Amino acid sequence: MVLALASCSKEGEVREIYLPQQIGFVLSDAAGAVTEGMEMGVTATCRRNGGTVSLTEGRVAKYVAKVSADGVSLVPKSDADRICASYGDAGLHYTVFSPYSETGFEEIRVSQNQTYGQNPVRAVYGETFMEQVIETVMIPVSERPLCSILALEIPADLVAEKSVTLAELSLLGVMMDFGEGLTLDQAQIVPVAVEPFTVPSGGIPVGFRTTEGESLSSTILSGTADAGLSVRAGETLSAYVPSADPFLPCEFPVSFPLGRNPSARIGYYNYSDDQPEWNNQGIWHCFAQKQVYATWNQVSAPSATLYQRRELINTGDIGSIGVKGIWTGDYFEFVFPVGALDAGSVVSFEAPFYGRQQPVFWTVEWFDGGEWKRKVSEIEAWDGTRCEASFAIRPYGCVVSYSFALEHPIHRGLLKVRLICADGSLQADTQSNRVVKRELPYNDGKIYQSPFYFYCEGSGVNAFLWSVAPGPDGPESGMTEDLQVQDQVWEWEN
Repeated sequence: MVLALASCSKEGEVREIYLPQQIGFVLSDAAGAVTEGMEMGVTATCRRNGGTVSLTEGRVAKYVAKVSADGVSLVPKSDADRICASYGDAGLHYTVFSPYSETGFEEIRVSQNQTYGQNPVRAVYGETFMEQVIETVMIPVSERPLCSILALEIPADLVAEKSVTLAELSLLGVMMDFGEGLTLDQAQIVPVAVEPFTVPSGGIPVGFRTTEGESLSSTILSGTADAGLSVRAGETLSAYVPSADPFLPCEFPVSFPLGRNPSARIGYYNYSDDQPEWNNQGIWHCFAQKQVYATWNQVSAPSATLYQRRELINTGDIGSIGVKGIWTGDYFEFVFPVGALDAGSVVSFEAPFYGRQQPVFWTVEWFDGGEWKRKVSEIEAWDGTRCEASFAIRPYGCVVSYSFALEHPIHRGLLKVRLICADGSLQADTQSNRVVKRELPYNDGKIYQSPFYFYCEGSGVNAFLWSVAPGPDGPESGMTEDLQVQDQVWEWEN
């Protein structure tokens, strides 16, 4: 008899467990993101009978926010929107979001009419997990970005725009206008709130209108690597805006940064993301002024079976482009678009050089008055070896400083400077610490093993830096070896 009564009592409890119970919602909204009357979507799931069950039958329930001194509560929009659970349900997951969307938070579509100075549309989102049913659920909510940020890097010669417009591109495009106009008086980065987008092939056209009413155009994100790039909500994408005038003068000093970059994805300058054309095409872009670049040009191929290699080095404190297998005549060519350089202007560079088994002697050439010019002399290396060149580099790192004066002015033209391997056969042997002569770049019979890149440990020089002084009072030509490499300083006149 006792067993029969117990069984009956248990059956009654089971029936009560599965009776539906309406769930109430209150929001913990520390930032005040929820406003009175805001329509919000609510979803709820639980574990039941060994599976996951939607308490809203797969749809998104619509609730309305009620704001009072006691906090924020949610009221169902209609009876059909009420969410109920049974006390036997477990593993409950609740989400709440605004703007309301029938398809859920991941597929919200909103219209953003962005004007300069206006805050972008933002979403409100919150979720909570509970192991068992309670009648009133508190959900913490916060703002979530719906827009991406396109950071337009406006160069110095585009500084009086009346407006900036991103032209519409089918369904992928967005139209952006700065109302009465954003007038720039210097080079700067302009952040623009845009709908999340995918970069189309060929890039995104950008229109400019000057304060005089002249219309200009340019294209951003037009590189091969940019096509198909997806920018999600909350992400920021930087885009350099090339000048509508194809000629964009640079500003000195010009720096090719080296070494560590904490803001980069892998923590270095000169890695695959910001130098995508180095390994395949031998193009080294200036990080801050992308109209300035250097190219690597292979002139010699002393072996029919061994091949020169370009590489990116990102390890320790090293963040640099590099080359293995350099030979006589191979060269870097630095290209600087300049607005105006007077005759007598002194061009200087300072850079850390690093190599093992690398060519020792290098020549500097510059394009001046329609011809390539150089001033070389018999340069003596650390062990007494001599060669006609502009400077010499030691193994394991040194800092080179060099200057030359222009004989002719440059007006809206290109300043070009080459660093040329003077004699690839004269190499820095790391075993003997002397200059040795070889018939090929140093190799193991399979590949070249003679790294060359820009680095000097402990020197404090973390860039390939170019500057221009209004001669004739600029710095003297010459070279300085880092004192940690060799306890002496070499200087000479060119």
